[in-house]
Amino acid sequence: MAQDVFISYSRVDLPFVERFDHFLTESGVATWFDRKSLLPGQRWEDVIEDEISDSTIFLTCLSKAGMDKKGYFHVEQNRASEAALRVPPEQLFILPVVLGDCEVPRKLRQYHIVNLVEPGAIEMLLRSLSSALERQLFADPDAVIKLRGELLSHLGTEGASNQEFAQRFMNTEEISFQDSMGLIERIANSSDPRRLSILLTLRGEAFLSYAEQAALDKAIDNVKAGNRTQNLQSSIKAEELGRIAQMGIPGNPEATQLLQLNKYFRYISRKNTEPYRMAEEKIHNLLAGHD
Repeated sequence: MAQDVFISYSRVDLPFVERFDHFLTESGVATWFDRKSLLPGQRWEDVIEDEISDSTIFLTCLSKAGMDKKGYFHVEQNRASEAALRVPPEQLFILPVVLGDCEVPRKLRQYHIVNLVEPGAIEMLLRSLSSALERQLFADPDAVIKLRGELLSHLGTEGASNQEFAQRFMNTEEISFQDSMGLIERIANSSDPRRLSILLTLRGEAFLSYAEQAALDKAIDNVKAGNRTQNLQSSIKAEELGRIAQMGIPGNPEATQLLQLNKYFRYISRKNTEPYRMAEEKIHNLLAGHD
């Protein structure tokens, strides 16, 4: 089924775009967003090309960090420009959304740009979408304020020092697995001569999740070897899921599934947090009930 909006973005902006997608969905927009819409086994390039053509609006998120990176979202913009040739000129199709200061690609400059950091920009975006989709969209004012704050926070970390990254890493008790991996990767790949010392200091914290410990070990090894740290989130996740897949409760597939799920939650949750304690208790009960 065709969606209202296809969301195109650079991977460096994923933490914010996930929140942006949630905001649009809560406001009544049916979005196609690869992180939730691509299904296992699908030929992703073919699916993306079809979805761009079939969606009512192609919304591309542009940022300075994203435009400086190679990525498939540049291809998506070209596909959208080709699809736009089949759309009546008076009909909105390509909607560029700028995240802070950013040089807009030549092929997108013909379209009116909305910069989400500007006051009233998020509300203006919703009005534009309401007009194009021919139905009224609504967002709670508190949700708008929250989204703007999340964007400013996302953009602020781009220019923050490694020490500020480390403070955020340590002071956010229930930081998400995704954000944690991103912060470790940023520190490891910086040109800061203190980056190894910072990573080693973080590694010494007792509250770290098992996933963070593994990620920091990998990042530290890479810094020592002079290698870049890449795809940290996916590699750390894949390694643990491979180990968890070998665990189970013989003769009880349902209990095995619950055990594996809670093993994973315990792996990515920081020690002594509520998610960690709940997963630990569940694992204990499952194993105790099948001795």
